Amino acid sequence: MSAASIIARLDCELAPIGFSREKTTWNREQHSLVEVIDIQTSKVGDAVTMNVGVLSRPIYFACWGRDADAFVEEPFCTVRARVGQLLDGKDRWWDVSSTGVADEMADCLVARILPFLEHMRSLEAMRDWLASTGMPSAKNPLSSICFAVLLSQLGDIGAACTALAELERKALGAWKVRAQEVAVRIGCGDIRGK
Repeated sequence: MSAASIIARLDCELAPIGFSREKTTWNREQHSLVEVIDIQTSKVGDAVTMNVGVLSRPIYFACWGRDADAFVEEPFCTVRARVGQLLDGKDRWWDVSSTGVADEMADCLVARILPFLEHMRSLEAMRDWLASTGMPSAKNPLSSICFAVLLSQLGDIGAACTALAELERKALGAWKVRAQEVAVRIGCGDIRGK
């Protein structure tokens, strides 16, 4: 088995349901959402895992002040998960030399990843997923900012501004400034005094 044969096997599942691929990443547009699946290879190239995410184009704009690229990479998604989070909460890597690994990954794709993507098609589901992963947290500033923007889009501007003010106080480097910029974009005003 090779990484190329794994990708080809996953293409057989994903292409017929509207996913397009660039290298080891697949995208599918669902209105203003982009569903993303990515195959990550270990540093030595002997194992692979799957990452999954959903990017909301309006939330991306609120976070970065610009539109997302036409083809989306998983690290930029509004909500993200490793396949192990969706299976049993443990990190999961497949040995590329194992027999049947492509079929096992395809089964996991159908049983866990596609249902996760389908579930993440609402702002409420994305908010709840981020909350379940501990957001807001200064340890994960981008997810915390996405969480705050989701709160604002769901009508809870007070909680959104509070989350951004807390992040601004605790975050390091450029994330402090990013929290301030997002606060202004979503209507909080200057959060430094809060």
